[in-house]
Amino acid sequence: MEDISRPKKGKTKKKLKLFRALTVILAILLVAVSAYTVYSAVSACSEIEDLKSQLNDMRNDLTTMTNENVSLENQVSQLTSKNDDLSRKYDQLNSDTATFQATITDLQTQVSQLNTEKDSLQTELDSVSKQLSTVKNTNSSLTDKNKSLSNQISTLNSTVTTLKNENKALRDTIEGLGQTVPEEGGTDESDDKLTEENTSTSTESSGKIAYLTFDDGVSKYTNDILDILAKYNVKATFFPNWRSGITDYQAKYKRMVDEGHAIGNHTYSHEYKDVYSSLDGFISEVTKLNDKIEDLTGYRPTIFRFPGGSNNTVHKSYNTNIIQPAISALADMGMEYYDWNVDSGDAASSKGASKDTIVKNVLSGATYKKIVILMHDTNTKGTTVQALPEIIEGLIEKGYSFGVLTDGSAPVVQYVKPKN
Repeated sequence: MEDISRPKKGKTKKKLKLFRALTVILAILLVAVSAYTVYSAVSACSEIEDLKSQLNDMRNDLTTMTNENVSLENQVSQLTSKNDDLSRKYDQLNSDTATFQATITDLQTQVSQLNTEKDSLQTELDSVSKQLSTVKNTNSSLTDKNKSLSNQISTLNSTVTTLKNENKALRDTIEGLGQTVPEEGGTDESDDKLTEENTSTSTESSGKIAYLTFDDGVSKYTNDILDILAKYNVKATFFPNWRSGITDYQAKYKRMVDEGHAIGNHTYSHEYKDVYSSLDGFISEVTKLNDKIEDLTGYRPTIFRFPGGSNNTVHKSYNTNIIQPAISALADMGMEYYDWNVDSGDAASSKGASKDTIVKNVLSGATYKKIVILMHDTNTKGTTVQALPEIIEGLIEKGYSFGVLTDGSAPVVQYVKPKN
């Protein structure tokens, strides 16, 4: 019995050891698997967090991309709208270009026509220039003749003066003998004869003539003066200047000429320093105004009045020897100068005199057979205009008719006489 049980016990131990060993191995494996499982679980959790973080990032990126996409769609929409506007503008520009091209073509046609007309006008201008040259030559010849006639007239005036002096001496002699002598000039038809053309109011045989003269125009009152003269059918003589700010010189000058009045020269500026500083300045002042009046009216003045009169003292402040050379220069230009023998006194002050004073001055001064009356046509001489109707009516009552200084019978009133 004992021999049989011993071998079984040894096998059992071996099995038990083997079992223990397997158990240990399994325990180790189990621990290892557990550890791995735990590690894997921990790793998986970490990966899940990472994935969650990535997912959130991707969601944020997707939101951003969605917003950007919306923005891009808006921009695309705006660009599309702008593109449509540009397309319309392009179409409009094409239409305008076509219109402009048609206009340019039309303008080119007009330019061509204008060039043709220009060539035609140039031909006419050349013809007119030739005619003008001929007229200038003729005018130069007439000027020379006029100068010659002026010299002859000057000589005749001297002769007349001599004859008048001789006549006066004869009258004195006859009166000394107790004979009756007719009033001087009473039978001199060439001196006192009035014609409808040169005088405007008949006074039968009185032979009394009044010459109304107006200095320093034209002004805002010029047309008023002309209206009054027309109302009474009276002619007058104007000695204007060239005043700045006047816009209707031509209309007023032309009206004077058209209505039978005479226009004289009173220098271009009436500035004493320009008129009297030198002879060249004086001649320039006279020539400039003559040219202006002739350009505007076709009428060139032949009579002159010195600013301040030929005996003024203001000129001495600039040139004490200017008057006689100026008188000679006027004669060379075929011009006669006139002063006055009746002063209306309307220039006694810058504001002018009263209407009644002006009327009184003129009518009380009308003591000569032929009177040259000084008045003024400026923007400050409204009382002169007011006095004019009474002056005309008063002179008519005194037996005066009216003439202009260019009518050939006017007295040449000169304070400073020309030297022979």
